[in-house]
Amino acid sequence: MRLKIEDIPITQEFRRAYDGAHCRTEHAVRIGGPSAFQVVVRRVNVLSPTFLSSTSEVVRFSESQYAIPNSVNIRLRTAAYYRNWEESDRCGIGDPEEATFRRNTDLATSRREAGQTPIPDAHGIQTTLTHKSDCWILCTSMAPTLLTDTNSMRASVCQSYDATTLIADSSHFAKQLAIDLGNSLRPSDLERPYDVWWQLCPQLFVDHGSVVYTESPSEVIEKFPQGSWGLVTPFVKRTHFSDQEEYRFVLSIGGMGGPKEKSLDLIITDELRALAHLVD
Repeated sequence: MRLKIEDIPITQEFRRAYDGAHCRTEHAVRIGGPSAFQVVVRRVNVLSPTFLSSTSEVVRFSESQYAIPNSVNIRLRTAAYYRNWEESDRCGIGDPEEATFRRNTDLATSRREAGQTPIPDAHGIQTTLTHKSDCWILCTSMAPTLLTDTNSMRASVCQSYDATTLIADSSHFAKQLAIDLGNSLRPSDLERPYDVWWQLCPQLFVDHGSVVYTESPSEVIEKFPQGSWGLVTPFVKRTHFSDQEEYRFVLSIGGMGGPKEKSLDLIITDELRALAHLVD
């Protein structure tokens, strides 16, 4: 069944609600039907507020049978999946700090921000706050200038990968990926309270952009307004992973979270498959 897709006008009021110095809305659509929902696509740029008009070419590495042009499903993983990854196949994708923000502060500040009753002399008590983002993540890499250079990049991600898929238009791919996910989601796929949100106000965000690598993720994240920490955190990783030159698609309910399980198999539609091509 062909979906009814209607563009939502991206007005200045819309941008004030959803854009920031670190992200800019590219698409907003309404999907009609019995399970109607909205999709918002935002490009994220952690290092610079400048957003290029041209879209990014990215590549996805995998085993041939799981490449988007060949496979029936695409598997979306959650941040929790990568945090709990067991390095058994020499694929360097596990990260116990995946989408995790650790912030050193004092007890007085943390209680004030949480709206709790102040404690006398609490300014002298140091504490570490940990925020872990809940989201689905599709990992790709920035396409090299010469596609013939992808073999070395692919090997650095995982030695068992033998296929490279080119996604020439990351923006349209992000939109179609979110449309397909939203069309397949059921409340049972979501943890509370997102299962309720999806029924009352179904809105799916997909934020995409390059990952920034640093020795101190917290220093990078804390430069942004506190309300943006959840969005920025999945796009900042430790320098140890910089060889992957990663470009991410991060999907969430209402820009907040949602996944119940650590992985979700999404059927690859003809529309999504048409946006991906194998590289020889």
